[in-house]
Amino acid sequence: MKPYKLMCSLFGHTADVKSLCSTRDNGGFVSVSRDLSAKMWIPSEQSSNQYVQSQVINTHKKYVNSVAILYTLKEYPNGLIITGSNDQTIAFHDIQANRVISQFIAHDGPVCTLNIDNSSKENLLFSGSFDCTAKVWNLNDLVRNDFKLSPVITIKGHDLTVWDVLSINQEGILLTASADKSIKHWLINANNKSAECLLKYVGHSDCVRGLTLNKQNDQEFFSCSNDGQIIQWRLGHSTPLQTIRVTDSFLYSLNCFNQNGSCYVISSSEDRSLRIHSIVKSYNELVQTIVLPCQTLWKAIHLANDNLVVACSDGTIRLFTQKEALMASSQEMQEFERELSQFAIPVKTNQEMSKINLNKLPGVEALLTPGKRDGQNLIINNQNEAEVYQWDINESKWIKIGVAVGSSEAGGGQRQKVNYMGKEYDYVFDIELDEGAKLKLPYNLTEDPYHAAQNFIYQHDLSQHFLDQIAQFLIQNTESQVIGSTNQSTGFYDPLTGANRYVPSSFETNKSSFGAVDPFTGSNAYTTSKLEKKQLKHSNEYYPHTSFLIFDQFNLEPIFKKIREFYAQNDNFINDVEKMMKNQFNSTLFENLFELINQLPQEKLFPFIDLIRITVLDQDAVNYIVREQSSDKHEDQLQNRYFQILYRHVCENHPVNSMLVMRIFCNLFNCLNRLDMNKKLLSLLINERKSLFNFILKLSGTSNKTLQISCSTLVLNFSVLNPKLVDLNSPNYTISFCSDLLLEQVEFINNEVLCKRIVNWDHEAIFRMLVSFANLLNNIPNELDKEYLLSVAKSLDNFVELCRRICSDQQKYAKKVSQCSKYLVALFD
Repeated sequence: MKPYKLMCSLFGHTADVKSLCSTRDNGGFVSVSRDLSAKMWIPSEQSSNQYVQSQVINTHKKYVNSVAILYTLKEYPNGLIITGSNDQTIAFHDIQANRVISQFIAHDGPVCTLNIDNSSKENLLFSGSFDCTAKVWNLNDLVRNDFKLSPVITIKGHDLTVWDVLSINQEGILLTASADKSIKHWLINANNKSAECLLKYVGHSDCVRGLTLNKQNDQEFFSCSNDGQIIQWRLGHSTPLQTIRVTDSFLYSLNCFNQNGSCYVISSSEDRSLRIHSIVKSYNELVQTIVLPCQTLWKAIHLANDNLVVACSDGTIRLFTQKEALMASSQEMQEFERELSQFAIPVKTNQEMSKINLNKLPGVEALLTPGKRDGQNLIINNQNEAEVYQWDINESKWIKIGVAVGSSEAGGGQRQKVNYMGKEYDYVFDIELDEGAKLKLPYNLTEDPYHAAQNFIYQHDLSQHFLDQIAQFLIQNTESQVIGSTNQSTGFYDPLTGANRYVPSSFETNKSSFGAVDPFTGSNAYTTSKLEKKQLKHSNEYYPHTSFLIFDQFNLEPIFKKIREFYAQNDNFINDVEKMMKNQFNSTLFENLFELINQLPQEKLFPFIDLIRITVLDQDAVNYIVREQSSDKHEDQLQNRYFQILYRHVCENHPVNSMLVMRIFCNLFNCLNRLDMNKKLLSLLINERKSLFNFILKLSGTSNKTLQISCSTLVLNFSVLNPKLVDLNSPNYTISFCSDLLLEQVEFINNEVLCKRIVNWDHEAIFRMLVSFANLLNNIPNELDKEYLLSVAKSLDNFVELCRRICSDQQKYAKKVSQCSKYLVALFD
């Protein structure tokens, strides 16, 4: 195959170009974009390698995601352009009249994909949506039904978004690809309005994004996925013919074409690369990799004139050709290569480059050694700049494709800023939402990730349930050093309440068991010693942290979906509880929730416990829990009934339930922002502190990250409470009591067993424990004996040894963990 080179770049759109569809005219195509438009392009009469817009469609109110063209409807011989949008509508545009003839609500979610087989005379349109369904539409009814359509068949069989549909009409076959990681094979009968699932193809480990038919063998097809793989399948057989590992990034689309008797598949991806694979039976060869100066290639298709066209996230459409006469001018090529070479590649978001060390990179002399395969990457140090090159096997040379920027951990150099909308940022990310929309999110390291995520949600009018996803993306892909605001759940992705999924099975179960250890007595009993007087650093970028952290993000829809699955026998009760969650607290229903978690088996409890986690954010719910509690501090008070019920579900063998219970206790601190109104709650938490710390110690051996973070958050909240108790100036919480309480927490954090386990925790969980300890030592109220408290902490050196261990192996830990450890070590050395 002759190599493809740049033909031209088209700048007709102002936002991501999401999809493409070829016209029957030689070389024409239609593009759709996030700028709400669809555009038809035809070759220019003035220049053989340029295109012009022939029609523009502006009928949608939200992003346009998908497009197809129908030529077989006799009333419209010049064709209909069909577009699907995030506004849930499908629109029909008459090419000859250049006008929209029909538009209607088609799905209950964004229309992700459209497909028509113009070789068939049945005139069936197939659509897939974020609403988890595929639909079949008979377009013969379009005219006779006054341009209004109802689906002939609604196919329900996937649990998540239907990203692509592929019709093989002569066989009556429809394939649907879904975010639930599966492809389903349906037998469609439009006359009988039936769809029967004949087979489920399972081979991908992530969302299946694209499908294409093998143009040399119509009994085979290809699929691509977020897992970076292409799988070749034979229709009717669930075992893959071959799996092609393409990239570590998402693959978004596939397109198959024949050329000179050979079969080729082109793929587009999140890693900026257009790849061309040669397919011979069940063998493959990567014949060309083309890197583009934009982050995402949403779609790539082969045109009838053998050119390739690519839909790009920077709003540009780029065409590539094999014909030398059609190739871009040398000036255009140079500009393309300049854009390519200056593209900033954040090392923190690129797996291959995430561990580069500038001082250990080869110099420019490495470019003299030929690459071993097409698309091979090479990073060199050119005058203290990490340049990224890729081997072009057709040109037999290294092509510069960008500059690695972003991490001070990657080599000690200064971070390069990224320019966006006239301002400089540390990062500019592409945030892809569940519905397929992709937006730019600029971010500086000085920002709180949750604050940045919330502003982003407000700016783009997004659902609040995206908050955790976006904030977690920022945290994972930057050097974030801030714990955050009081409503933060930093450092982890919550699979129970984030996105549109409710999948607790993603939690690992730790089978080990650990006996109870008293954290306040025994081998760790302290002895006083003289501590050299020194000027303490009372604050830095990490501590003191003075606000409670809670877990207040939720999405009720998947929670109640799971509840109905587990407890279908009482639908009226479930409906009543759902109304309570959306409206006003109801003590009877709340009481029934606790009764229910006493009855159900452990594996079915988590959605009900999660409802309690959400409900206790309500002051009325807290008042109900503590209604029989005394506001006085009495160690011998009757145990709280609701706490005892929750305690029964804290154990190492059920980390999901344990994690949710610990979050309930964390969320109770939300009401302690108003101590004067919640003296009963304060009394309850103070009286239960030893039980709670004992549970944390028992659970400390877990490998479950979210459980680790929940436990460390509870410890952190108690450390935040101490100064507030002193300020309360209550006879129940004397100076002596507050001093003893602080010492208890210092001793607990220094527990030998706990410290040995903490070192293997998730970095965010370790960080919260570090800040907890720092709070205890650096936020001591003036009324307490600081010298004495610090002398006790000095004598208990388990936690300080943990900090020293982190400092000695700092490359293993997140920057904020190692830096905070250094501060604490300096306090004692």
